[in-house]
Amino acid sequence: MSPVRYDRNKGSVRAAVLLTILVLALAACAKQTHTPRGATAVTTEVQAEVAGLDRLAEETEQLTKQGKTAEARIRLNTLGEKMVATSFTGVSGVEGIRSLSDAILTAQRAYNQARFSEAEALAAIGRVRLITDAMLRPEHPVWHQAYKLLKDDAELLEKNASQGDLAAVKTVFRDWSDRYQGIRPAVLVRTPAEKVEKLDSLTVFLAGRIAARETGATAFLEAVKQLDQGIDELFGRREDRTAYLPLAATERPLLWTFGIGTLLTAVLSFVAWRMYHTDKRLARVHRDELHRKG
Repeated sequence: MSPVRYDRNKGSVRAAVLLTILVLALAACAKQTHTPRGATAVTTEVQAEVAGLDRLAEETEQLTKQGKTAEARIRLNTLGEKMVATSFTGVSGVEGIRSLSDAILTAQRAYNQARFSEAEALAAIGRVRLITDAMLRPEHPVWHQAYKLLKDDAELLEKNASQGDLAAVKTVFRDWSDRYQGIRPAVLVRTPAEKVEKLDSLTVFLAGRIAARETGATAFLEAVKQLDQGIDELFGRREDRTAYLPLAATERPLLWTFGIGTLLTAVLSFVAWRMYHTDKRLARVHRDELHRKG
């Protein structure tokens, strides 16, 4: 009779293969953590919808500059209606969607007030455009262009505070605050909330010390240094320091992915080793012997 191969370690090999599949699934989950909270992959349809919102915001802005306020108001109202029906899956998390909604409502109030101010209206619709731009071009949004201005403000703030020039400190801080508040709605589209909250807290602290005329204090100067560092972190120009912020969401996936890769290598090596040694220990058993053992 022809012999058959009887694998006594088949169960171990199967277990190793199942473990490999599990590791691969975990690795796929690790990759997904790079998207913002509440967001997944962006589809062409979603991008087209957001692009439509961006076009409406641009048309509103252009009509306003041309003095066609009534037509601009109609476009803005259409923008609000489209926004409610738009899916933002993969484009932004909850913070960014809320930011866009708030910006549109602010713009509508600016366009509907009794005494219309073109400057106020343009500033409001400009913030809406910054947000839609951040959603469409997450790698190079327009708000990134504010980096140098904010850094210059922080440098001047520290210099004037060191020299005891309270009036100059007030002026520079007002400029800083206006610029930061101008881009903040767009920043929320993709930036981790803790980075924004850090700058918010520092801004409130510095405003309080300026009001108390304590700009020469060590605490004020230290806060300005943290503000400068916070700007770098916000724009991704420097690695976060855990002294100021908890572990960033983007750091864990890197470590986890490295660990997953190491584990995956170990599992695959184990499978290869197990199959090799199992093959060496395979026994040649005749079918009639199997029946007798059965």
